[in-house]
Amino acid sequence: RIEKNKKYENNLFFFFITSQGWEEGMIGMKKAGRRLVIIPPNLAYGSKGVPNCVPANSTLIFEAELRRVTSTEQFLSSLHHLLL
Repeated sequence: RIEKNKKYENNLFFFFITSQGWEEGMIGMKKAGRRLVIIPPNLAYGSKGVPNCVPANSTLIFEAELRRVTSTEQFLSSLHHLLL
Protein backbone atom coordinates (compact mmCIF):
# COMPACT_ATOMS: atom_id res chain seq x y z
CA ARG A 1 0.00 0.00 0.00
CA ILE A 2 1.29 3.44 -0.85
CA GLU A 3 0.83 6.10 1.80
CA LYS A 4 1.00 9.65 0.51
CA ASN A 5 3.15 12.02 2.54
CA LYS A 6 4.24 9.23 4.91
CA LYS A 7 7.52 10.07 6.64
CA TYR A 8 9.87 7.35 7.80
CA GLU A 9 11.95 8.95 10.50
CA ASN A 10 12.83 5.87 12.55
CA ASN A 11 16.61 5.43 12.52
CA LEU A 12 16.13 1.66 12.29
CA PHE A 13 14.18 1.86 9.06
CA PHE A 14 16.02 -0.03 6.33
CA PHE A 15 14.78 -0.26 2.81
CA PHE A 16 15.80 -1.95 -0.39
CA ILE A 17 15.03 -0.26 -3.66
CA THR A 18 16.30 -1.98 -6.72
CA SER A 19 15.73 0.29 -9.64
CA GLN A 20 17.96 2.03 -12.08
CA GLY A 21 16.27 5.33 -11.27
CA TRP A 22 17.05 5.09 -7.55
CA GLU A 23 20.70 4.31 -8.23
CA GLU A 24 20.98 7.22 -10.67
CA GLY A 25 19.22 9.55 -8.24
CA MET A 26 21.70 8.83 -5.46
CA ILE A 27 24.88 9.37 -7.49
CA GLY A 28 27.06 12.02 -5.85
CA MET A 29 24.94 12.36 -2.72
CA LYS A 30 26.97 13.17 0.40
CA LYS A 31 26.34 12.64 4.11
CA ALA A 32 23.72 15.08 5.46
CA GLY A 33 22.61 15.79 1.90
CA ARG A 34 18.95 16.12 0.94
CA ARG A 35 17.49 15.43 -2.44
CA LEU A 36 14.17 15.09 -4.22
CA VAL A 37 14.32 11.98 -6.40
CA ILE A 38 11.66 11.58 -9.09
CA ILE A 39 11.77 8.21 -10.83
CA PRO A 40 9.67 7.70 -13.98
CA PRO A 41 8.01 4.30 -14.48
CA ASN A 42 10.55 3.13 -17.07
CA LEU A 43 13.33 3.51 -14.47
CA ALA A 44 11.25 2.12 -11.58
CA TYR A 45 8.86 -0.85 -11.70
CA GLY A 46 7.37 -0.20 -15.14
CA SER A 47 4.18 -1.83 -16.34
CA LYS A 48 4.44 -4.64 -13.77
CA GLY A 49 4.54 -2.53 -10.61
CA VAL A 50 4.82 -4.35 -7.28
CA PRO A 51 1.68 -6.30 -6.32
CA ASN A 52 -0.17 -4.79 -3.33
CA CYS A 53 2.43 -2.03 -3.06
CA VAL A 54 3.23 -0.01 -6.21
CA PRO A 55 0.67 0.28 -9.02
CA ALA A 56 1.81 -0.36 -12.58
CA ASN A 57 3.28 2.63 -14.44
CA SER A 58 3.82 4.64 -11.24
CA THR A 59 6.17 7.58 -11.00
CA LEU A 60 8.00 7.29 -7.68
CA ILE A 61 8.83 10.45 -5.71
CA PHE A 62 11.18 10.35 -2.73
CA GLU A 63 12.47 13.05 -0.41
CA ALA A 64 15.79 11.51 0.60
CA GLU A 65 18.17 12.50 3.37
CA LEU A 66 21.47 10.67 3.74
CA ARG A 67 22.11 10.46 7.46
CA ARG A 68 24.82 7.84 7.63
CA VAL A 69 27.17 5.96 5.33
CA THR A 70 28.25 2.45 6.31
CA SER A 71 30.09 -0.37 4.66
CA THR A 72 28.19 -3.37 3.35
CA GLU A 73 29.60 -5.46 6.20
CA GLN A 74 28.40 -2.98 8.84
CA PHE A 75 24.96 -2.81 7.24
CA LEU A 76 24.56 -6.60 7.10
CA SER A 77 25.74 -6.94 10.70
CA SER A 78 23.20 -4.32 11.87
CA LEU A 79 20.43 -5.99 9.89
CA HIS A 80 21.34 -9.39 11.33
CA HIS A 81 21.10 -8.05 14.90
CA LEU A 82 17.72 -6.43 14.19
CA LEU A 83 16.28 -9.66 12.84
CA LEU A 84 17.35 -11.82 15.80
